[in-house]
Formats: sequence, structure tokens, C-alpha cells
Amino acid sequence: SPDSARALFVAASDAQKLWSVPLDGSAAPVRLDGPSVLGARVRDDRGALQVSAVTGRVLYVADQDVLHRYELWSVPPDGSAPAVRRSDPAGLGLSYYFDGDLRLTSDGHHVLYFEDGPTGLDSRVLVRTTLAGPGARLALTAGAVAPQDFTLDAFGRTLLYTGSPPGHSESPALYLVPTDASRSPRRIDLGAAPCTGVSDPSFTPDGRFALWLDEEACGVSELWSLRLPRRVRAADEHP
Repeated sequence: SPDSARALFVAASDAQKLWSVPLDGSAAPVRLDGPSVLGARVRDDRGALQVSAVTGRVLYVADQDVLHRYELWSVPPDGSAPAVRRSDPAGLGLSYYFDGDLRLTSDGHHVLYFEDGPTGLDSRVLVRTTLAGPGARLALTAGAVAPQDFTLDAFGRTLLYTGSPPGHSESPALYLVPTDASRSPRRIDLGAAPCTGVSDPSFTPDGRFALWLDEEACGVSELWSLRLPRRVRAADEHP
């Protein structure tokens, strides 16, 4: 936990469950995940367990309600309140092939993650939601381009993601979108070598440039950069 008072761990008896225990041994472990269907489990993949340093809340991925439909849950680290679902209860949940793509924003109150669409990975969307309480659940991506990988800038206000345009499933492109969904996603890799797609998107620490790799672009691996317009950078950044 952020105050170093408790340890979190996933342990299995009949199925994997999430537990919390005081580091000083003053109390027995408490189970954090809520009542679940038979055979449900808490995922222990890389990145599937996150703790907000600001709110202290624990995020975890589990198929508590419907077996094999993995959803995002949030709970206090001491189990003082029940876990609450943060993914769309009417949706298909997170992918069964969840690969650790949970990102906390810098304010510690929001999380970004992938939700499956009607056809699974081919129609999944990138979503932002709050860790607890009311708040708009925002779909940051939609339409024909399903996101594959994403990264946040240091300010938590802008993200880069890769996705394959229609008819180019083997050639991911690179898109830029604000985390408040105030603007639609914009493709920014136009002009790069067209032989293959992009990968490994990132920002420079000051948020001024987007970086990406065009793997084996026309037979040569190349590193690309693009200076971002002032309006997509952090509001308090110096020009």
C-alpha cells in the first residue's frame, strides 16, 4: 500500500484470490476481492494489480460475476469497503488475453485500460474511468481502428496508441488523443515509410515530441520523431 502499512498478494486455494495483510503482523489477512462465482480468479499477470499512490485504492482484474469475463475492480487496501466494478457492466469486459495494459494517470484518480468490443480484440476500445465514485466513463477510441498498444505522457493528459487501419491489419499506424476525449484521435505517422507498421510509441520527458519505431521499414529499422503542437502539450509547459 502507498503508506507501506500493508502488503497485497494473490494466493490460490481452489482459485486465485486477492488478499491484504498488515506488514507488522498485527492482524490476519483480509480478502479484498468480492463474492465470486465458482472457479473465478484474480489475474496475477504483469500489471494486473495496481495501487494508486494518491487515493490508496487497489485495482485488480477478475471474473467475479461471470466466469471468463474479466472486469476491472477497485477496492480500499484494508478491505474496509466492498470492491466496486469500474469496467462497463453492460460490456464484454477486459480481454481474456489481458496483457497488463492498466495505466494510472498522474493525478492518481483515473485509470486507462482496454475493453473488448462485440468481436473481441478486433473491436476493443481504450477507456478512461475513475477509480471510485461517480465520473464519466470515456471511450477514447472508437470506430474502425482497434488500439493495440498505448503510452501516456508524463502529465497524464495525452496518449499515443497504435492501431491497424481498415485493410491493413499487419501495418499498425500511430494515433494521438487527449485523455479527456476533448478531441478525436489523430493519426500522426503519415509520411513515415509505408512498408510496415509502427511500434513502441513514447513521449520525450517534457512531452514536446512523440517517438516511435518503424520496425524493418523497407528493410531498415528506423526511429521517428514528431514535434507535437503546443495545444496538445501540458498547459503549464514552457514554450
